[in-house]
Amino acid sequence: MAEGMRPPSVDEWDDGGRFPVLRGMLENFARVDDGFGVALYVDGKVITGHAVGRSAWLRALAGQTEHGNGAISAAVRVALRDVASGYEDEAPVHATQIQHVHLVNVTVQGPVETEVVRMPQLEVALARVSGWSLSNTPRHPG
Repeated sequence: MAEGMRPPSVDEWDDGGRFPVLRGMLENFARVDDGFGVALYVDGKVITGHAVGRSAWLRALAGQTEHGNGAISAAVRVALRDVASGYEDEAPVHATQIQHVHLVNVTVQGPVETEVVRMPQLEVALARVSGWSLSNTPRHPG
């Protein structure tokens, strides 16, 4: 194994090492503006979406604010974009520090087939996730 490429020990994880592969993927994709489709299992629900880095997620969130709503909406958009830019300037987050999955193009499926909610973005705490899988969810609805 190359110098500096050793996997973290269990002692380095904040939660005993839950989901190291998912966290590693989130760490690597946070450095590029691409992401990947994922299904998360949370409290009996299946949440599918396209996982992106927090900067891309914040920019998508800023894009959802209503443009015709005056100065307050404009200020919210600017603030979210400024925060996203600040994250881009920081050193990359190590997999052991990742606490959330940032999703775009989200579908939440409840235990009953008719319980389906779609939303543009969602932040999911990893502490609430009981399992995960890759999915073919695209980044943009289509």
